[in-house]
Amino acid sequence: MKMIASVLFAVLLLSVQAGLHAATLQLTDTKMNADYAVERTDAVGNIHLVWTQDDATDGRALYYEMLSSTGVVRIPAIRVDDGGTGGPAAYPSIAIDSTYHVYVVWQSGATPEVYFMRLNPLLEPRDGTAATLSTLKEVGDVMISPAGGDSAVHPRVEMDNQAHLYVVWESECTGPVQYVRLDTSGAQLSTAPVSIGPAGTCDGYPDLALDSDANVHVVFSSAAATAAPEVYYAMIDGATDDVLIDATLLTVDDDLLAGSATVSVNLGDNQVFLVYKQETGAGGPGSEEIFIDTLDPSRDARDGSPGNLAVLRTGLTQFTNGEGQYRWHVFSRIGQNRRLDILYMDFDDAACPVGTYTLQYAQKIYDGAVLLRQDLSTTLQSCSAWARMSHYDDRVVWPDDTAAGDQEIFAAQLGRADAGSSGFLACTLHAGAGSAAGAGDLWVLLAGIAALGIRVARRRRVPMTGT
Repeated sequence: MKMIASVLFAVLLLSVQAGLHAATLQLTDTKMNADYAVERTDAVGNIHLVWTQDDATDGRALYYEMLSSTGVVRIPAIRVDDGGTGGPAAYPSIAIDSTYHVYVVWQSGATPEVYFMRLNPLLEPRDGTAATLSTLKEVGDVMISPAGGDSAVHPRVEMDNQAHLYVVWESECTGPVQYVRLDTSGAQLSTAPVSIGPAGTCDGYPDLALDSDANVHVVFSSAAATAAPEVYYAMIDGATDDVLIDATLLTVDDDLLAGSATVSVNLGDNQVFLVYKQETGAGGPGSEEIFIDTLDPSRDARDGSPGNLAVLRTGLTQFTNGEGQYRWHVFSRIGQNRRLDILYMDFDDAACPVGTYTLQYAQKIYDGAVLLRQDLSTTLQSCSAWARMSHYDDRVVWPDDTAAGDQEIFAAQLGRADAGSSGFLACTLHAGAGSAAGAGDLWVLLAGIAALGIRVARRRRVPMTGT
């Protein structure tokens, strides 16, 4: 136990000293309009990348690649969806377990429904030679959304340490957000998909995160019951699939658009952090700002009804102040750097620009201070481009044409800034709490190790990985 604690402390101490490292790394070279990339880094630093790219038959196809931490290709790009269906693959999301199995969910344009597959990279030589799909792909393509009815779109997956997978998607365009729990073969553990909130409106883009009890926290947007799209939050028991907090309206029904919401959980105390965009005036694009909403679900009755926002909410912070256009693609995660990492596109025009725009990265802490801002790219062309990170990871991936001359997938590994107070996974400051900064990083790190050890010992499950 002493040795484990020493190793943990050494790793955490290195993260304190590391600082920011955002040098870009090109991950693909397909010349086929690579997009919608998601990534997981395994325990030894290998990068597992899934994305879509142009395909003559299906419009877009789903690809997988494995690289070393320095970008050396271990498994070259290989198409992993069945293909030949005449419909595009889109919106992949992935998780990885402790034995390096890669789990993929995605939206198939042929049906369209949500599908599942399991890849096993350890069955391949991983020496840069081409993979054999029948060897690499252990399970797939398994349809996990109910057939018929509304289309199932925009899935997102997370995984706990007992290899249970949690998936949400929206039923386009008149059905609600739906949630299921799966085993590692894609078989449904839930009795039936759990419906969350009002009817969808085609662009709710649900997101989810697990807390240390493996409760599922879901965020999405919908205009079915409001004058314009607004942001909702819900909480589900990850063991029983019971809805603990039904869909709760976070933004005001004021005919001002709100959306592009993402959710993260501080595993130290299960505080929930939501980042979303919100119009602040009737001017449409150009009057939007980014907000951080902080919730403490333990304050709520959790009796299956919508939450009492006056009790549930512990903070609401406006993150931006007229910096650009934010109608597109705001994303956030609590990173391995123990900070809230926020990614967003900075447009200079209300409409999709003909020229270039900037992918911004900002690292923020819970007491409201912005530790740093940095441009990751300044030559993006596609208005559909998105940037993605995984929970408790330190790598961001996005499409760009900076160096490739065509749209390829790039990555940056993000460290933490040493300025300011300490990060998440040790304690969370909200209304009425004091600052932990004075204690110093050493004591905060030790407290974090102790708190996490106690929590892991008494909890049934904790989240692992996913995006």
